Amino acid sequence: METKSFIQQVVRYVMDAHSHQLLNIWIVWPNKRAGLFFLNTLKSQFSQASFSPKILTIQDFATDMSELRLMDSMELGMEFYEVYKSIVKNDETESFEQFTSWASMLLQDFDEIDNNLSNPKEVFGYLKNIKDIDHWSQQLDQSNTLKESYMKRWENLWNFYKSLQQHLLQKKQGYRGLIYKQAASKVQGFLTQNTDVQIVFAGFNAFTKAQEKIVFDVLEAGHGVALWDVDSYFMQDVSNETGKFFRRLQNMPYYKTHPFLWENDYFRTAKKIQSVAVSKNIGQVKYVGNLLKEGFAENQSQTAIILANENLLEPLLNAIPESITAANITMGLPLQQLGVAQFFKHIFKIHAFLSEGNMVGKEFYYKDVFSICDLLNGITQLGAVKRLQEQITKNNLVFLTPKSVTELTDLSADKEVVQLIFSAWEVTDVLDNFKRIIQLLKGILLKSKSDNSLNTEYLFHFHEIFNKLDAYQSRYAFLKDIKTLNRVFSELVKTQKLSFSGEPLEGIQIMGLLESRNLDFGRVIMLGANEGFMPTKPDRRTLLPLEVRLAFGLPTYKEADAIFAYHFYRLVCRASEMVFIYNTDTESFGTGEMSRFLLQLKLDSPHQVQEITIGNTAPVAQNPLKSIEKTAGIIQLLKQRALSGFSPTVLTNYILNPFKFYEQFVLKVYEEKQVEENVELRTLGDIVHHSLEAFYKPYENKHLSLSILDEMLQNIEPVVRVYFEKNLQGGKFDSGKNLIVFYVAQKFVENLIKIDRRQLEKGNQIKILQTERTLATKFDLPHFEFPILLKGTVDRIDEVDGQIRIVDYKTGKVELPNLEIVEWDRLREDFKYSKAFQVLFYAYLLDKCDHVQLPVKAGIISFKNLSAGFMPFAVKDKTGRGAIKEHQIDADVLKTFESLLTWLLKEIYDPSIPLTEKLAP
Repeated sequence: METKSFIQQVVRYVMDAHSHQLLNIWIVWPNKRAGLFFLNTLKSQFSQASFSPKILTIQDFATDMSELRLMDSMELGMEFYEVYKSIVKNDETESFEQFTSWASMLLQDFDEIDNNLSNPKEVFGYLKNIKDIDHWSQQLDQSNTLKESYMKRWENLWNFYKSLQQHLLQKKQGYRGLIYKQAASKVQGFLTQNTDVQIVFAGFNAFTKAQEKIVFDVLEAGHGVALWDVDSYFMQDVSNETGKFFRRLQNMPYYKTHPFLWENDYFRTAKKIQSVAVSKNIGQVKYVGNLLKEGFAENQSQTAIILANENLLEPLLNAIPESITAANITMGLPLQQLGVAQFFKHIFKIHAFLSEGNMVGKEFYYKDVFSICDLLNGITQLGAVKRLQEQITKNNLVFLTPKSVTELTDLSADKEVVQLIFSAWEVTDVLDNFKRIIQLLKGILLKSKSDNSLNTEYLFHFHEIFNKLDAYQSRYAFLKDIKTLNRVFSELVKTQKLSFSGEPLEGIQIMGLLESRNLDFGRVIMLGANEGFMPTKPDRRTLLPLEVRLAFGLPTYKEADAIFAYHFYRLVCRASEMVFIYNTDTESFGTGEMSRFLLQLKLDSPHQVQEITIGNTAPVAQNPLKSIEKTAGIIQLLKQRALSGFSPTVLTNYILNPFKFYEQFVLKVYEEKQVEENVELRTLGDIVHHSLEAFYKPYENKHLSLSILDEMLQNIEPVVRVYFEKNLQGGKFDSGKNLIVFYVAQKFVENLIKIDRRQLEKGNQIKILQTERTLATKFDLPHFEFPILLKGTVDRIDEVDGQIRIVDYKTGKVELPNLEIVEWDRLREDFKYSKAFQVLFYAYLLDKCDHVQLPVKAGIISFKNLSAGFMPFAVKDKTGRGAIKEHQIDADVLKTFESLLTWLLKEIYDPSIPLTEKLAP
């Protein structure tokens, strides 16, 4: 059986029945695209110029009959707010932002009530009286004011509806449901004025009651015909929802005396169908790219790629191979997905906060500044942006005033747009400022040598949005603050798409499922054929519960699923080859399951579905360890390191990972500095160290007393504050995490002073010898022709009852086993003993620099393990319990450590031993 497309069938019908009077024929389609394909097919029937029938959508048809102008959703919301304010008392009126949180749902319900010709007064009366309302109200906060406000809203629903409808009809404008309702009441008047017109309703499936009345009033008056596109397979299978609406339509009185056109039989024809399970969204588009490379779209104009998940559009476009010479994209790219949209949204956000005084001291938070700068870099690269980010990081600025932004960017030639973005805005200037930003950016893009046509086009669309906002602000007085303007802007961006230019009738067709209505393709690829996308998850935002919907015949999720089922199976009917691709991952809250329609096709249809699984697991390649040979150049760099000096940190990092040591301490490749808005552990350590130095330095070479320590305890807060402010420039620590860390720093300092105080209370004597002592000594290696400097800074050197101690403070947690060794080789092999290595290193330096009287003790006070007190280095005679520990560091211990240092440094400079990465312990 020859397969004819539905549009070819419609063309043949029109030519057979009306070729002599095309001027009087109106063809009404569900959407514009079907009309465009129909007209193109109709042209091929004529060898010379001819009059064309009138082609329009059912929305256009109803709008013409209703004599109303169709409003966009944003304008409708604002008109409704004007009506709302005229009904509700001034002291009970909600702000526009509060109002829209529920009004958008109510407007959707108004639309459905009118579209289905339900009696609104009865619907809202029933709604108010059902038990669910009383139940919901009990769930609210027990505040009487809130309850009264809630109940008044329900009482006003009919009043809201009636007043809004009167308001809109007076202005001759309306929403879709109202337009269809008005049109349904005017069909006879329309036909009286257009007696010669014959109307063909082509390719419809599910009607609302208003649409159904319009269509059947025309049919019963003898002014038209309806041409359906349904397969007999689904008319006969009552269990399949695809034929649900047609079975009902076929039983209408009109069809007792008129033929039902058409019931086709294409679904049973032979087809090649594959279901492909692929891991991740990117895997889906890559699979499509491979299919196209292999010639799946040999006849490009007869191939369609249907995106059940429309978020796959951008990655799909990047995956289409060069062999595809033409592609028509019908879907449009949502504006809200563009980086330019996020750029303007972020600017709106910071100024909305600033205008409300939500930002401390009217300042911009650095993360917001960085976000805007990064988004601006996605549009064009500006020197002012780079300088601003560098200065924020360099100076650790957490909050910035408009003045500080100006000062930080003043030296940049392209500063104007950046300074405008971060200036102080008045609400009267907001839209002008946005338009000025666009103007400046377009000027910069025009001067650039790069191809900036896309970004220029994006900016043009946003200029139109700001013009529309300008018009709204002139018309509606309540758009008087930045926060409200931001809400309106976000709604506008959410509802608009950027259309792709191109020849709509040529090449592969890339579209969403709804755009495929009435179109037929020999080969179909469907992406995102997952449950949750096919059909889509129920997202009916409504104030009408299921009980009300069922009582008044309003649509539920079942009708929505039946509509999706029809569009899915209609695509299958005339196609000869189909590939359905679905994502097996549960990323982004996906189900990882194939669509139930695809499952039905596999289990309940006469077709064999070949199942393909693209493996999502691959053997994990063991990345080779990074390694670098010590060339003459690297040896030279290591010599320079020797001149600048080895600290214990540098050497223990070599023990941990020689390759990382090479990167950080030889090449000096460090992690990029970040702004610290919350105090990091390293910074906390600096604050504690400096605070303790401030307290103890005045008492060097003096014995401590209880009165001295008590005075220290009295002054902890102001001393710590000084170093907190110095380390956190521009940062706030009067709330949040920083405030907690501020108290932690004070507690660390207090606890250490109290440790000393308890020692004195026990009768011990403490003499502070030195604090924050910087030590350095030359280390001579045999046969080495260059000197090696060893250096380090000791936090505290004291004397307790005649015993010299070297004390290192650690704000992190250190435990005693980290400081005790049995085998000396462990110090140069195992990073676990880095703390033992460090305190021995300090003892070695002190002996070389000051010829300190040996023996000494060296150890750590860990602020996160203060109960352990001073934890000294020790050499044990064995592991486990009962070991004898030697804490004294004498000449023999230092001699052994020197040998270990010699071995370690020789290894570092040995050209035959590469710098090889170690696996993390």
